[in-house]
Amino acid sequence: HGYAAEVNVGDFEWPLSERGHADFSDVDPVAKRVMLQADDVWRLVEMTLLLCLILPLSVIWLSSKWHLGTWVHNFVSFAYFVDIVRRHTHPHSWILNIPMFILWLLDNIIGIFWRRHKTTNVQVTNISSNYIVAFWNCSGPMPIAPRFFIRKKDSGCLERAHVFTCFGNRGINDFGVTEKPWQVGCLIRVYHNDRRPILSLKDTISHTARVAEDISDVVAWGGFQSDKSEKIALSFLHYDTDCAVVAGGSGGAIFIDALQVFCAAKNRGARCCRLVCLFSTNDRGLFTWMGEQVDTIINANTFADVNGESKDNGHTEARKKDKLLTVKLAFTDLSSASADRAFLLNETGVPGYSMQLGRLNFDDIVDHSKVFFVGSGSLFISPSKKSTSKKTPCCLISHTARVAEDISNVVAWGGFQSDKSEKIALSFLQHDIDCAVVAGGSGGAIFIDALQVFCAAMNRGARCCRLVCLFSTNDRGLFTWMGDQVDTIVKASTFADGNEESKDDGHIEARNKDILLTVKLAFTDLSSAAADRSFLLDETGVPGYSMQLGRLTFDEIVDNSKVFFVGSGSLLSALQRKAPVKKLHVVSGISYDGAGPKVKGVTGSPDKQSS
Repeated sequence: HGYAAEVNVGDFEWPLSERGHADFSDVDPVAKRVMLQADDVWRLVEMTLLLCLILPLSVIWLSSKWHLGTWVHNFVSFAYFVDIVRRHTHPHSWILNIPMFILWLLDNIIGIFWRRHKTTNVQVTNISSNYIVAFWNCSGPMPIAPRFFIRKKDSGCLERAHVFTCFGNRGINDFGVTEKPWQVGCLIRVYHNDRRPILSLKDTISHTARVAEDISDVVAWGGFQSDKSEKIALSFLHYDTDCAVVAGGSGGAIFIDALQVFCAAKNRGARCCRLVCLFSTNDRGLFTWMGEQVDTIINANTFADVNGESKDNGHTEARKKDKLLTVKLAFTDLSSASADRAFLLNETGVPGYSMQLGRLNFDDIVDHSKVFFVGSGSLFISPSKKSTSKKTPCCLISHTARVAEDISNVVAWGGFQSDKSEKIALSFLQHDIDCAVVAGGSGGAIFIDALQVFCAAMNRGARCCRLVCLFSTNDRGLFTWMGDQVDTIVKASTFADGNEESKDDGHIEARNKDILLTVKLAFTDLSSAAADRSFLLDETGVPGYSMQLGRLTFDEIVDNSKVFFVGSGSLLSALQRKAPVKKLHVVSGISYDGAGPKVKGVTGSPDKQSS
């Protein structure tokens, strides 16, 4: 705009500010000049770093490195507060912000030292290698799904307390704990990952792993209301509404507590809503334990047969003779369940209570229901997809849905190198290493391209690495399409039979007489596959190429392999659990750089890369 900028350094002013000189003017329209104080320049730099760099980084770390992300996030909050109140030109902030900050500090101090206590007489039930349940006694009121802060007493000074959603002792089920009285139960997911980076020499592994090793010196304080406590309590008492609780993994705590509270209220003759409780896990030990607890709670009911016939003088008559309570538990790890299904109760003996093999389909949830959810991202996506058909509140239609409706006016530009492009190309040409490509869902794009590049290079006689390609999806259409493409690519290969016999004059002899190329496709939605498996090829006719029903186990990946991953968080978590055992180097995430030409009028099927 033709204005010049000038920095005019002023004088120091309390509490930590700068006062301009008498000749200072913010804007001089005649001279077309903008004057800045040194503090203005500092704030421009500071706020840019805080809000555009450090704050987004802290949000990312809160989901992947919580122990570090929480400190960075609090630093941003504190730095922003200090920047507001330090200026002498902000007296309103002294009146409004400083008193609230002092009240917040007092609330934290009182909460920590008044409610914090050593959890004596802790009783632990080991469910599996990934889950434990801790029980301890606690005084005071117990809201639905109370939150407790838990921290080992010998943790480093920088180790923050971890918050857990727990369940209370409602007098319906003792959960097999009869030796000592208890008021709180905490279902803990045990993570076996090493800390990266570590904040102290004591905390080199995850906090939950340390708690599982020795829970005797744990300090806990609570129970505080969670964001769902009051909402669940009020919703249950609305007779004219339909509610659902959907949980997965350690979210089983809120599932159990909601079920206990609902059954206790109905047993007292309260007029409650109609409730659907759904739980999903791929951990067999947790599934078995949850089944035992739910069975005890359900069988202790006296309010109804759960099928519309009331036993409390008509106070709890089911609307439209529908089920008052529906409970379903789903076990999703079909790799182990396919051989042994004896632990599943096909007939639980209680109407409305069932178990199933495979993912939840949410058909039990009634239209216009209020759904309370606690679980993984992959489980959350499924009910979100159902929200439109079930007429629950949802967002506007996504961009990919609009693209799928009409792709004729799409504008596209590329192709840029992803963060894996060069790494994959270089790795394939190193004959002395082992590589793997693991993909799920729309990540099948990188799976197909890597497979094509590898086969093309081998067909030309290049000396390549040994490769394992694994793909997983719960979409039957995508699984079938991927199978067709992979079948064409693999059968078009001329470099070898896929085993130790080479066809190119010995240039591509397989190391250790192992298979040069291993390809496996896994279909994980067993709710539909259990009845019809005809689309699965038990024998593909190509050595090293197979299909399976159930989750990937990653047993095909050789130790010390370099793994390129594109897929969902749940698939990445399963792979990361194998990584320390097999000493795998996992490369995940997608990013783009550079610029390229725009391409109009794209035709074909829409594609989306997911990381």
